[in-house]
Amino acid sequence: GSPVHSLLTPRLSRTTATAILLAMIQSPAMALTSEQAWTLIKEVTDSYGASINAARQDGSAGTLRLLDVTYRLDNATGSLTGTIPSIELVEQTGGDVRLTMSDGYDMLLNNVAPDGSVAEIVMKISQKDLAVTLGGTPQETTMAYSAPEIGVSVASWKINGTARPVQAQIMLSGYQGSYDVSRSAETRVDSTARADEVSLSFEASAPDDQGKLALRSTIEGVTAEWSGDLASLSRLSDPNAAPGATGAGTSVAFSHSGSDTRMSFD
Repeated sequence: GSPVHSLLTPRLSRTTATAILLAMIQSPAMALTSEQAWTLIKEVTDSYGASINAARQDGSAGTLRLLDVTYRLDNATGSLTGTIPSIELVEQTGGDVRLTMSDGYDMLLNNVAPDGSVAEIVMKISQKDLAVTLGGTPQETTMAYSAPEIGVSVASWKINGTARPVQAQIMLSGYQGSYDVSRSAETRVDSTARADEVSLSFEASAPDDQGKLALRSTIEGVTAEWSGDLASLSRLSDPNAAPGATGAGTSVAFSHSGSDTRMSFD
């Protein structure tokens, strides 16, 4: 039930950024309208057990604007929910579709720990100037994305309804990557993400205020790769999944050029 334990427990939180991006990647641009692209996004999001829906939409001449877009992903111990104020899909000359979205929005992570304690964590997502380009066909789609910075910070942290003094932030600088998506009997994704630097900061006090943990970490030249079917994404977020249940052919790789980590206990 401690803040540190609760940070490490919710496996769902490890898939946050991936889940949000995968919700956007399946819109094949070739011979598609922006409306058809949105339909495909919704269908693929459904395929890994999540949902994405727009409260309102408008647009014309190859542009679709989606407003108050809600996202939800559930697993056995909790849920990840949020509302993106706006997403825009614009058909480009040459057949690509360009996707842009709000610079920031909040996500709520609810999780029940093994001891029965309930964590409610509000995270602020910042992604100014995120650019996404989609191209290909309905069966073979490529999404390329980039952003100067993407950040995730904790706005509030509650355990069993009681606020805890936790400060946490992850920042990715020089972020870029791509998804190659193949739709057949199963939807397979081969992805690569790179960041010039990943920085992490975390501070938390013990529940009785007897002690404080502080962590600072910087990782340079980060590359992460993930390959597998979309159903595996859902199983990766399930803490009750049996070992090896992520599916045949699923692989994850991580590398970096250097790191510096400092931790203190007061």
